[in-house]
Amino acid sequence: MSILTPNKSSLVWLITAGILTLVFLSVAILAKPKPSNANQEDAFIATVNGIPIHTSEYQRAIHANKSGIIHYFHEKYDAGQSATFWTTSFGGEIPLELLKEKALENSVSLKIQQIIAKEQGVLPEISYDSFLQNLNHENERRRKAIKNNQVVFGPAQYTEEAYLEYVMGNSILSVKNRLMDQEWKPTEQQMRTFYETRDQKR
Repeated sequence: MSILTPNKSSLVWLITAGILTLVFLSVAILAKPKPSNANQEDAFIATVNGIPIHTSEYQRAIHANKSGIIHYFHEKYDAGQSATFWTTSFGGEIPLELLKEKALENSVSLKIQQIIAKEQGVLPEISYDSFLQNLNHENERRRKAIKNNQVVFGPAQYTEEAYLEYVMGNSILSVKNRLMDQEWKPTEQQMRTFYETRDQKR
């Protein structure tokens, strides 16, 4: 599927990021067939302003949101886990559909942040393939450093989730610093919008 957004400056992206994450499901979208194993490089679930969201990024968001969705249905409907939990309708809400919706929303939010970071010169590449290459390079660097008895801060090896958190945490701080150095000063609410796109929870 594709999510069409107009070309905007990075500052306008900052202002509208929160709005985009709330209304993107209302935008006309086209379903993309599930790719074959022979075409994994083209395996994307959606695009944001022409930038693809890889299916693995979407699956990562699915995994990250599972416990939150389970908790939501337990608290609201006293629903327990069962073989049919994910496909059962509770008050008109189906856990699996809500999980997919939330995962796509989070994936779009993350991609918007990455686009802003790239426009600000913080992240040179924002594709999933480049992310994996950087992750592998960093883990290899850490492995060699530990082998050579050098000091390594943080984990000996990053998981994909932990490395994403590390990269985006640094990117958000760098974007904030760059924006504050420019003549236009974002309000506290606008900066909060940028920060919270990655942490939206139902």
